[in-house]
Amino acid sequence: MDDYSCPDELKEKYNIKTWEDLKNILINVRKQYMQCSFSKEYSDILMWGYYANGCRGYCIEYKVLEKNYLFPATYVKKRPINDGILIDKKQHRAFYRNRLDFQTALRKCSSKEFIDYVLYLQSIKSNEWIREKEVRLINYGLFDGKNGINESIETFGIKVSKIIIGYLCVYEDELIEIANSLNVPYTIMEPSYQSDTYQLTEKSE
Repeated sequence: MDDYSCPDELKEKYNIKTWEDLKNILINVRKQYMQCSFSKEYSDILMWGYYANGCRGYCIEYKVLEKNYLFPATYVKKRPINDGILIDKKQHRAFYRNRLDFQTALRKCSSKEFIDYVLYLQSIKSNEWIREKEVRLINYGLFDGKNGINESIETFGIKVSKIIIGYLCVYEDELIEIANSLNVPYTIMEPSYQSDTYQLTEKSE
């Protein structure tokens, strides 16, 4: 490649010959990632405002059966530079701030580390969203960037455990029917008037 060497394993697998090849591979690999976002918190009033149209929507709670596909979002102050790799030390990763550092690291990079890098890019987010406590379900290979995936959600290690319905949701009856068919409980999320704070209360029917 241009001004540095690339491990044979990467060259052979991804047909990398130039720096542009590498950037194009990164773009194409990322397109094959399926990603779905969740939150550790479902009672936050702003979350119901952002994502459930002011309690007109609903929330699905999942039980985690395995964590292989789950990646907590990493919140950062600055966007990673395009030619570098920003990696969390706590996740056994490193931070390469420029192309030269990246090139040096790539000489020792395995295919797994290359995929780990792309996984990391899929899980970073501005720290302005930290209150969302986001967890992302990420899978590589089943999604080709165009067609959907006809797979049960349990394939990815999670299972529906409860349905929380916004008190303004017009689909309440349908959601209750779905909850009953799945044999899971349902609750109603509504404003609490028992205190002087703005908060939502989850009530069982």
